[in-house]
Amino acid sequence: MRIVKLLSGLLGVIVLLAAAAPAAAGAYEPCPNDGKSYSWSGESVAEPVSIPSLTQPDGITAYDGAMWRPADSVAYPGKRPVVLLQHGLGGNKCRLAWVARYVAGHGYVAVTWTAPTGAGNGQSFVHAFDAMNSALAWMRTPANPQLAISDTDRITVGGGSLGSIVTSYVQGLGDPGIKAALAFDNLRRWISGDPGAAAGECEGAPTVEVTPTVPALGFAKDEPCNALPDVTDPDIKIKGGFDWWRANGVPSMVLSMAGYSHGDLTAGNGGEQKNLQVIHYVDAWLRLWIEGDQSAVADLLSPTVAGRPTTDFLSTNYLSGAYMPGTVDTTDFATWLRRDVTPPSAERRAGPSKRIERDLVRRKGIKFRFGSDDPAARFECRFDKQDWRSCKSPKIVKRAKVGRHTFRMRAIDPSGNSSPIKRWKFKVVR
Repeated sequence: MRIVKLLSGLLGVIVLLAAAAPAAAGAYEPCPNDGKSYSWSGESVAEPVSIPSLTQPDGITAYDGAMWRPADSVAYPGKRPVVLLQHGLGGNKCRLAWVARYVAGHGYVAVTWTAPTGAGNGQSFVHAFDAMNSALAWMRTPANPQLAISDTDRITVGGGSLGSIVTSYVQGLGDPGIKAALAFDNLRRWISGDPGAAAGECEGAPTVEVTPTVPALGFAKDEPCNALPDVTDPDIKIKGGFDWWRANGVPSMVLSMAGYSHGDLTAGNGGEQKNLQVIHYVDAWLRLWIEGDQSAVADLLSPTVAGRPTTDFLSTNYLSGAYMPGTVDTTDFATWLRRDVTPPSAERRAGPSKRIERDLVRRKGIKFRFGSDDPAARFECRFDKQDWRSCKSPKIVKRAKVGRHTFRMRAIDPSGNSSPIKRWKFKVVR
């Protein structure tokens, strides 16, 4: 995973690293005072944008926003996936800037904006709902300054607090470009009256049910809903959105995060270590459902993150849930993780000789056979400096230049445990 090395250097420390990677002189920085740009955020470029309102609720004609994109167009060429992020009640475009910076620094186009607070919660929802729909429409028009690199067939919608309500609702309205959702406290089944809600919207009868359509990742605070402080049932964080996604057969995870407050999740107020733990899962979720990287499953379900037990990050007060058909189906993710921490074996069963002629490579390829003591294990392979990719035995490499080469293989079990890497080293000669 692209942030695992950074995690290993950061998650175990007592004194957290100071914010890093300041913007270059003269560069536009939408949120210069939020203090949430880190060395692991990657390099991105930001610019101001104005998003015209589709319905102009209460006279709103446009939403003041910011767009981030990768600074390195060579590392991230062509059209890039899009992430749209809606803030919570009373917030602004900077509340989720820490998420926008990270995804933009790792190959995405990200947009945040400010939806003005309404006279009441209902009006504020209307404003935020219009803002998200307006952003979806605007991304596909020539007014988008980065239209040429915006892949509007691969959109993630996300939001915090009120924004998570909007996200839960909008993902089910049929926009064909939306492929994944991120909900920061929390994924919802109902717009109001949802048991997993965070602030005042848990009260009252359930109103307006959402339709699960895309894989959704939610995070929940380690506290009861503000409006119902005496309701502390262990399942309250998952009995709304997560259970509803699961009942509809749509992949979902809701993680109740140990020691996190509402602001830690919706504005990154918990500091670098907490933000990095959240980003670990955001990164893997996008890699899996937007980029199609199956190796991300191991990162989502791993019993350890950078050498620390994943259960350190999960609440002991509230349950977390994970549902990916054929891989995991549990409403007690922490207990599920504890059930198996033993990595599978990885066995080299056949491979090339130390020296192999180039003509033979061209005619027949190079064959590698391997296996594991776990019949449910899957395999990942890597040839030289290429990325890790899913593979099966026998694996045949059909192209190898004259010179020295290394083929690597690892086994990964259904719990996400990875075996030690096995290597074949050989030389192609003329």
